[in-house]
Amino acid sequence: MISKLDVDRKYLLLVSGLMWSSIGVLLNSIAYHWVIQFTTNEMLVSLILGISMGFIIAKFGFSHIALKNINRISCLPSKVSLLSFQEPKSYILIGFMMSLGLFLRKSGYFPETILAPVYIGIGTALFVSGLSYYKNKNQPLIQ
Repeated sequence: MISKLDVDRKYLLLVSGLMWSSIGVLLNSIAYHWVIQFTTNEMLVSLILGISMGFIIAKFGFSHIALKNINRISCLPSKVSLLSFQEPKSYILIGFMMSLGLFLRKSGYFPETILAPVYIGIGTALFVSGLSYYKNKNQPLIQ
């Protein structure tokens, strides 16, 4: 039985890429609003640390998760639920990460000078790793 949420699996790569990259842009835009209020030195340190962390996280963490997800999607049946762009257990992790980010922002325990590089790092890593979804057209990658 095909539900209204069933799509061709090739669209799951697009949905995943859009989600990863748009969340990356969102996190960087939150950090941007903090960074523009920093002194020049604070701004430079935040940007250098954040972008450096972002590429390291992308290279050694998120890109491996993205490739694993691309392989998983490539092995799915031709018609699948649109919500299959992530594994079910990933939704729990996503909820936890969103809650943690909200807590860190709203709690006041961490100054924006600490949060900005973290947000830039995670945002950059998500954006960069999300690009791999656009490069792959339903072909499994061995890695």
